[in-house]
Amino acid sequence: MNCRITYFQTGQQPTTFISAYSSPYSNIQETLLEIQEIISSLLRQNIFIGADLNGHHTLWGYNDVDSRGTAIEEFILANNLFINNSSDAPLIFTHNTSKGWPDLSLCTQQVVGEIANWEVLEAPSLSHHQYVEITIDSSVKNCTFSRYNTYHGNHNIFLGNLRP
Repeated sequence: MNCRITYFQTGQQPTTFISAYSSPYSNIQETLLEIQEIISSLLRQNIFIGADLNGHHTLWGYNDVDSRGTAIEEFILANNLFINNSSDAPLIFTHNTSKGWPDLSLCTQQVVGEIANWEVLEAPSLSHHQYVEITIDSSVKNCTFSRYNTYHGNHNIFLGNLRP
């Protein structure tokens, strides 16, 4: 699992953006636990998650539900997250005979009303995934571009920098 975290001060409350990837061959529970630990440490913050978790579920466009998709659904419900993906979106991923919507955009309730647009772009990308453009309608008061790679830990460093 690989997680990147960026913190922005938007409006009255900070917003944390989490980018995560989980290989289809890795244990999805480990990935979800790492994201869960980050979410639990962010007291009452707005959270936006962009993640390629490689799980199938009808909630985000697949015709089937696999065990990874079920685990992701349970994670979403347990954390009161909202799925931003459009159910009628074009394919995000195509490679040989594989195709689907493995990329998820999730957020907390405070952020869901600020999502102005969610769209799969037709512009060519440099991978098997199409670009997804998400527009958040919010005024940014203070912008920080610190990134923290939590693949090898570093949770305490990240959390220490978030505390006032």
